[in-house]
Amino acid sequence: MDEIKTILSSYWTWFGLCTAAIVGVWWWKLTSTTANFTLGISVVALAVAVFRHPGIASQPMPVRVLWIAAVCGSLSLILYYTLWTPTQVPVKSVQPATFSENPEIIRLTLGGVDYFYPFKQLQHERVTGLQIEQPIHTTLPISTYVEGDTLYADVAVRGATGNAVELQHNVVKAIPAGWDYNYNDYALEIVSDNQFPVYQFIYERPNHIKINGIFLTNEALVRVWDGGIDAIRNDEKEAKLPPRLKRIFKYPSWQHRGEYAEPSPLPSAENAPISQSQLDITFDESGKGFVHPFRGESLDPQSRSIVDYKLYRVAVISSLTCSGTRLRVVDLELLDGVIHPSLSLRITGDREATEFKLHAGIPQMWDVVEKPVGNDWMRLIHTVKTVPPLILRAPCSFRIVASCDQGFSISKLVELDVDSANNNELTFRLEDI
Repeated sequence: MDEIKTILSSYWTWFGLCTAAIVGVWWWKLTSTTANFTLGISVVALAVAVFRHPGIASQPMPVRVLWIAAVCGSLSLILYYTLWTPTQVPVKSVQPATFSENPEIIRLTLGGVDYFYPFKQLQHERVTGLQIEQPIHTTLPISTYVEGDTLYADVAVRGATGNAVELQHNVVKAIPAGWDYNYNDYALEIVSDNQFPVYQFIYERPNHIKINGIFLTNEALVRVWDGGIDAIRNDEKEAKLPPRLKRIFKYPSWQHRGEYAEPSPLPSAENAPISQSQLDITFDESGKGFVHPFRGESLDPQSRSIVDYKLYRVAVISSLTCSGTRLRVVDLELLDGVIHPSLSLRITGDREATEFKLHAGIPQMWDVVEKPVGNDWMRLIHTVKTVPPLILRAPCSFRIVASCDQGFSISKLVELDVDSANNNELTFRLEDI
């Protein structure tokens, strides 16, 4: 017991504890509450060490207190500016894929809702302030534009004392003290001091950006996530926030630069069970977006009349994130005997793209055929520029294959027929092969 008292009475013991705590935090660069608590303990330990130092212990009490205040105050300032305050110098920015050729449409996704802009419009002007109508009418501080051959979406999220988060040209310009951010060439994420995601910026394709985050506007606190858009009006007293966003990356960022969180939101093919079906192609006639009515020119080349159409789509979904996902019609034989070995189908919303980056559990649609109402002829929606529009007549069938860069693939047989008793309504079926 006497030995313990001797150790505790030595100022070197407390000085050692202080040093060990600081070195530990410096090494791990923690940004959570645990790190702040550890640094607080280090300051207290140093105060005890100074108080027990022989040269100071012999001084009058007011002098000892001044010494403690001077030493601990200086240490606290050093710790604040080296550990608690993140650097405000722009880091290496996200480097997205650039356009191989100019697309017609730019796509921005928020809360599962797609916003489309003409490419040429964003080349010449910024779309500043994104208005949403549901669940509340408000404007999100997002500025979308194209510069050179890259699509950008700047954001400035204000806090109680001004802009809390500022992102320009894919570079983080400002975040509050204690916050962190991580990124790679496909995504950027900003988290609060407790690692709560507050902003997520994802390149789905060079012309397609998805944004999640929490935005404080003049009307409400708005949360944008994959499941939709939620809002709490500023005058609501006891409203509760919905569940937190799922982190994309690991933290602290200095130790895990570009590393995805566990479980990874972009799982690798190497870690997937071999027996697991990675891709699937689905069709649900009653589901949203699978059958899209519109008006267009008649298939009859002699007629330019505008008629009613129905566009039929299929969805491709993956249990893992799959880059370079494609959907093709293979070995299509026409009535005249001509065979087309491979025709890429059109990604919904993008007439130029031939492949898409699928995220786990999030389906993407492809356009397959469009048929005038009451007719038994239809047009195949392919994107091969060297092949003219292909007209099919029901009944017919063909094989479609979904594949991705990870090596997964799945085939389905599309069977098309018309119901003559119901104004030649198309019967669209998918069969396993």
